[in-house]
Amino acid sequence: AEQAERAARAERARRRRALEKELARARTDQERAEADLAGATAAEHDGAAALDAVEAELAEMERRRAVAEQELSRAKLARRAAERTVTAARRRAGEVEAAVEALDAEEGDVGSEGGTAD
Repeated sequence: AEQAERAARAERARRRRALEKELARARTDQERAEADLAGATAAEHDGAAALDAVEAELAEMERRRAVAEQELSRAKLARRAAERTVTAARRRAGEVEAAVEALDAEEGDVGSEGGTAD
């Protein structure tokens, strides 16, 4: 009976050592998993912050694009107005030049008829 009791105690001690060893492995695995979770959580936080920064940059670029489009539109309108001004000035210069040529022609006719021109 005593030998059976010692055998039972030895078996319980063996099981206890096996369970304690398994518990140590399980705790190590848990610590590793918790560290992985902390790293993944930090990476997620960093990723969200990076995305926020990119979205802010994108919003700024979109704002700058809108400003540039407005400036381009104003520049196009100014160019068209300048083209119209140039066209009008050329037309006026042509009209004045034609008037000068007509006047020269009249003076030439008068000069050839009158003989001398001042």
